[in-house]
Formats: sequence, structure tokens, C-alpha cells
Amino acid sequence: MTSNLHISANQWRVSILKACIGAHVARGVAEDIADAALALLELNQNPLASLLDRLDGFQPSAPTPPWPGSTQSASLGPLQVLHHGPSLVDMAQAGIACACEIDDLALLLGLAQSRLYSHGISFEYSRNGTDWQSVSVVAHNRITQTDNGPIWLRKTTSGDLVPLKLTNLPQPTPHDWARLLALASQIMVPADDTNRADAGAGLTDND
Repeated sequence: MTSNLHISANQWRVSILKACIGAHVARGVAEDIADAALALLELNQNPLASLLDRLDGFQPSAPTPPWPGSTQSASLGPLQVLHHGPSLVDMAQAGIACACEIDDLALLLGLAQSRLYSHGISFEYSRNGTDWQSVSVVAHNRITQTDNGPIWLRKTTSGDLVPLKLTNLPQPTPHDWARLLALASQIMVPADDTNRADAGAGLTDND
């Protein structure tokens, strides 16, 4: 579907960040998800529809997996990217090859790819722990919900930061953008008399 919208990179990031917070995603994770979305957009992938599906069914509380200590590899259970995705990438960045199941492969690869832009770190992804591909290559191809399931993730190289090219980004459908803005609006404070009073400075030093 052709979109008549022209959403800038900043609009993309801020709106996704607000929508995640509006859906009660932890703020630090929300910031990482917004960066992951930009990384996917830079690769000509539009993660919005999949992200909205995750946000619609998001539950603020989720079991924390047993993150391992100092080790070279770790086998983890099913993980939810809106809860555990950034921590999984942190583990891989620390040199732990991680095996797990993830509920949104595109967003996970976006989280990994965003570290290339922020830290100069590259990752590889595998379906079987034997055959590996660059996350940059895999994320550039179209990823569907059927791609979710068992995956392996590991760090490959560290180097200079790679510039993020945020021009000619994919554009959302009006329907998906409206859904995103509806979630983002959840963080807005109602404009009533009480909130207007609280917004101003106190009349005395004790206020």
C-alpha cells in the first residue's frame, strides 16, 4: 500500500518511544525499541505493524529468565523482545553466544543492528548454531512472523561507529500510524483544572 504520509526519522523515533511507554513498556526498553525501529527502517524494513501487534498484547510483568554469569554460551527459554530483547543483545555483546526462542525476530535483529550505529559492534544470527549470517544482511531481507522461533545470536566484531542514514525511509500506512499515535496519546496528561494548577510554579517556597 502506498502511503501519503511523510514521517521524518525524528517523528518515527519519538512516536514509537511514546507508544511503547503508553503501552507500559519499561522506558529503557522503549528507548532501545525506538532505536531498533530506526535501524530496521534504515535497512528499508518497516517494523510498525509487527510492533503494534506486540504492543496490543503487551503485559507489563513477565518472568525474568535466568541470565547466566560468566560463560561463553547460554541456552535460554522463550523470550519476549519487549521485555528481554535488549538484555539478550547485551549478553551477546559481552561475548556470550545466546540460544533462545524469540517472539519477534525482526525487532530483535533491529536491536542488534542498532548497536552497530551506537557502539560499532556487529552481530551474527543463526537458526541452528552452526550456519551464521551477518545481522545486517538478514535484517535487510524481508522478515515475517513465521521466521520467529529458535535462534542463536553472537557478537562478531567491534570497530568504528557506522553512520545511520535516515533519508528516504519507508513510510507507515495511515491506519498503522493512527494506531501508533493512539498508543502514544496514553502518556498525555488530561487538560483539566487540577493538572493546570499542578503545572505552574508554587506561590510560596513551601509549595
